Amino acid sequence: MANKLLIANFNGADGAITYVAETKQVATFIGNAQLDQGIKWGGLASLLLDSAGDHVRFADFPNLSFGTGAFTIRGKFYFHANKLEYLFGRLKDSTGNWNDLLFYSNHLYVYIADIEIINVVFIPDLDIFYDIELGRDASGNVYLFVNGDIIATGINNSDIISNNPFQVGDGGESSFSFNGSIDAFEIYEGCLHTSKFIPPIIESKVGFAYSQAVIIG
Repeated sequence: MANKLLIANFNGADGAITYVAETKQVATFIGNAQLDQGIKWGGLASLLLDSAGDHVRFADFPNLSFGTGAFTIRGKFYFHANKLEYLFGRLKDSTGNWNDLLFYSNHLYVYIADIEIINVVFIPDLDIFYDIELGRDASGNVYLFVNGDIIATGINNSDIISNNPFQVGDGGESSFSFNGSIDAFEIYEGCLHTSKFIPPIIESKVGFAYSQAVIIG
């Protein structure tokens, strides 16, 4: 069973610049980042970012340093533009390592411990939500899903140890922030999926097992 580390549904008042995740972590809003009720995937609102340095930051919390273990990071991403932008990542650690998911020039790139693990073509339609999930299993197999379909895999069992903040809508350098909206952002200790699945259709809740997704095959 995967352990929920962060559930951030970004529900709140329109234009709000404060938010506490369902798992109790406090978000720090950077730039013009704000909650928005106009564009949302589920619930009351989503996180709106305009790419001008906008993102939210969660300070380090227990079990976020995955070590060599399994993890899953997932969310709903609504692209306003096709540009160089980070979807999420941790600020660089003391060794300068990258741990990011980056979108650039119609590609998605995954970096773990400063190693490019995945580089795959991805051409999103603008102004719709995509379900994007990155996972690593206990054997070091890395999976990248879009809308429940595996679009790329890789291998990496690097030791991810950092006490730096985790950033939603930006990556390791706090630059090239996301231009769009993010909703239903989640981090798990454990790999949720290794094959095609049907993405959740409702927001996750604290205290309930992850059960909205259906494995196919």
